[in-house]
Amino acid sequence: MATKKKSTNSFYSYSAKRSLRQEEILAYRRITFATLLVITLIVGGYFLGVPLLANLGNGSGDDKITPLGSSDSISPAAPQISSLPDQTKTRSVTISGTAESGSTIIVTLNDEVAFDTLADKEGLFTGELSLIGGENIISAIAKDAAGNKSRDSKQLTIIYDANPPSLVLLQEIPSQFDKSAITINGKTEVGAKVTINERQVVVNTEGVFNHAVQLESGKNAIVIIARDSADNTRKIERSVTYSGGSEATSSANQN
Repeated sequence: MATKKKSTNSFYSYSAKRSLRQEEILAYRRITFATLLVITLIVGGYFLGVPLLANLGNGSGDDKITPLGSSDSISPAAPQISSLPDQTKTRSVTISGTAESGSTIIVTLNDEVAFDTLADKEGLFTGELSLIGGENIISAIAKDAAGNKSRDSKQLTIIYDANPPSLVLLQEIPSQFDKSAITINGKTEVGAKVTINERQVVVNTEGVFNHAVQLESGKNAIVIIARDSADNTRKIERSVTYSGGSEATSSANQN
């Protein structure tokens, strides 16, 4: 009878130990799973949370924050190119303006890429452009780091003209004159301005001008300058000696 009781006690003791062992294994598995979960959350939070915090720290209230897991698909605003003169006699011109900070500015000349440059942290950009003779149409686009492109900027037109305006005398100026005033008659290209001895004269719609110049006794220098819209100039210089005589105004063809 004692032997049977001892056997029964041994069975219960074995069962209790086995149950305890299973609980220990289950607890170990739970601890291992919890540890792995915590590590995963920490690592994931680091790689996903830091970029978000960086966006929040670098941006202002008006900045766009890209949602996690998505890409930037918003196009930058079109660049603003600073104004240029209508005409120039210089082949190389400086192109400057404003655009999205850090974007690449692609400048085109007559629909062909001329150069590209980066907008600085303040959104400013600049670059040199070599013009061609005649009309030059300039525009630009901005491209951000994600490859999004803006619409075209406002087009600017500038004419490159390195040729001086025409300038001829319709009546030759004599070297000797006996009147106190002489009338200068000439013609230049349409739209050009004319000065005679630093005085601007009237030029009609066909480029013709005439202007009376008062002479002093002795030698008188006469300097005629035509200037076009691109600031090109052409000059004619003459010297007239006033020998005295009648004080009436006379044209250059009267001698």
